[in-house]
Amino acid sequence: MENFDAMKYREELAKELKNTPKEKRREILEQEKQTPQYQEAAQESSDGKNRLEKLRQGESKEAILEGSKHLLEYFVEKYPQQDQDGNLNYTLGGSLAMSALMEAGEFELVDETSLPKVETTEKKEIPSESLKYFNKLIRKIGDIDFVPLESKYLKQEGAISREEGLSLNAIPQEALVALKMERGKEKLECDTVVTIDPKKGIARVNVDGKDVFVTEPKMMLAYKI
Repeated sequence: MENFDAMKYREELAKELKNTPKEKRREILEQEKQTPQYQEAAQESSDGKNRLEKLRQGESKEAILEGSKHLLEYFVEKYPQQDQDGNLNYTLGGSLAMSALMEAGEFELVDETSLPKVETTEKKEIPSESLKYFNKLIRKIGDIDFVPLESKYLKQEGAISREEGLSLNAIPQEALVALKMERGKEKLECDTVVTIDPKKGIARVNVDGKDVFVTEPKMMLAYKI
């Protein structure tokens, strides 16, 4: 049915039933069940529940990594890691950073003395032992960890909001497979990671031609152990 808004239909039907005397509600509902609108709304609701249940049940590690890549692309596009002058705003940690490291397979260490400007010192391959260990840790993402280079970033317009997080409705469908879905959950939390020095242990990786700044592998492993 073209341009049919199932959610609006369900809301209007619920409002109509609420304003109808109790003794007539069943009769109205039974009549409504015979209409094409009711049947399409019911089918859409069922499809949505099935998709959500599939996400709750879990997916393969390959599917989670692929979903993480879509989430990463969406996140760094929504919240640029560098400002217009090339200064670094924040780095990523946690599961999203780990998936970026696994996808890239190599990284460049960022010279902490150059920050907030970005200069790298050397390129390294991620040891196979580290990749194997990371692979064991692959799991659905419950939140996004990030490290602001300076606290003033959080006060800037367009910065990551810890209070608002990311609405699940705004996240690309392809990324949802990587998320830990819970009943009633409406957003993905964004949490700041507390470090002694946020300028230490930063790596630049390249994922599908785009630079991403994450916690470097040694520090990542230290957090996970």
